[in-house]
Amino acid sequence: MPGFFKEQLSPVIIPKESRTENKKAKVINKRGIENPKNPDRRQFLRGLGALTAILAVPETISKLSKSYLGALNDEKEEPRVNITEEAEEEVEEEDPIKIEDKKSASQILNYNELGRIKINIESLQSLENFLEDQYRNNPKLRDSLFKAYKEMGPWEEELKQIFLDEGLSPDLRYLAIPESHWDYFADSGFAVGTYQFTKETGKEYGLMIEKFIDERKDPIKAGRACAKFIKHLLKRSNNDERLALSGYNGGYFGRFLKTNPSQISYEEFARYLEVSVNELRDKINNSGFYLYRVKDGDSLSKIARNFKANKQEVIALNFKNPKKINLVKGASIKIPTNTAEQKKNCFDYMVADYAQNINYPAKYNVIVKLINEGINIERDRERPKNWQYLAMMNTPKKLEANRREKSRLFAKN
Repeated sequence: MPGFFKEQLSPVIIPKESRTENKKAKVINKRGIENPKNPDRRQFLRGLGALTAILAVPETISKLSKSYLGALNDEKEEPRVNITEEAEEEVEEEDPIKIEDKKSASQILNYNELGRIKINIESLQSLENFLEDQYRNNPKLRDSLFKAYKEMGPWEEELKQIFLDEGLSPDLRYLAIPESHWDYFADSGFAVGTYQFTKETGKEYGLMIEKFIDERKDPIKAGRACAKFIKHLLKRSNNDERLALSGYNGGYFGRFLKTNPSQISYEEFARYLEVSVNELRDKINNSGFYLYRVKDGDSLSKIARNFKANKQEVIALNFKNPKKINLVKGASIKIPTNTAEQKKNCFDYMVADYAQNINYPAKYNVIVKLINEGINIERDRERPKNWQYLAMMNTPKKLEANRREKSRLFAKN
């Protein structure tokens, strides 16, 4: 759909009257014939039952025919433009076959999936199709892309040259959009800046990260570090870009290389994730508890909240004396998994990182595709005032400027 964004630059609100007219509209099929909207599977089966009855009892033909056709014509169709994050999976039924080609990460990593959970090239392509649909039709996602692309304007040519100098695709400069939506001060708790470097990796690739300075917040220096890091990952992944992007996002890449040193491809990586996820589900299903390893910043309340578990039940399962609770990093805590709901909650929390990892290459590909199609908006031309001091906004908490002061300091000329 070339040039999509040139025609749709902001969320579209359809008036109530217009929606009513939409719902009554007919649909043109692929052969150019005007038909009522196709019924769903249940309606279709009910229709077959009705037709059987018609054939058996001729005198009922008139009543049954009118009743069934009336149900089809009264079928209401929701407009696609009002998709939200909370209901992001409610997409229009464009085609009964093609609907299977769109799946979110949560649909792929479904605890209740019959048989094996499948993570392969086909399911990952369906994820990319799903994300493209969301970026085209979800106003919140679309506007976040517009805003980041607009604000990236005055930095783009310098960043483009940085990636070209490393022998990389200049499109990789857009990694800052899925990473941070081009937010200089983005902080996930582990990673910081436009290209979201952790402290350890940032230092490894030449970024100064000290008490009063953090070069992860400097878009040019962070972009240069990103280019060097991606170049390194591409060497380790046989120049498979999707696999390198998975490595940029998380730690599964390193574990995969240790287990599959001779078969390095994104397809093999997907197979590795599939095996890991199914083993995790089997482990949760075959025991009355799941062993969780305590991390920095964990508390019993936080752990119970993350797993949607009862805190008192967690305490009873792990501590003989509830008055003497001492959580140590690296220690194992039993998470109750006796009921089907507990098992599902445990699985959903533990596969969240898998979901983020499989989302990442797909999201990047979609963003680059839509940018290259063309976004017809006026981009920023001037960098913020005092942008050279972006990296110096790393003062102690008592002295650190709040968001309003940061915005004032780096206001555009």
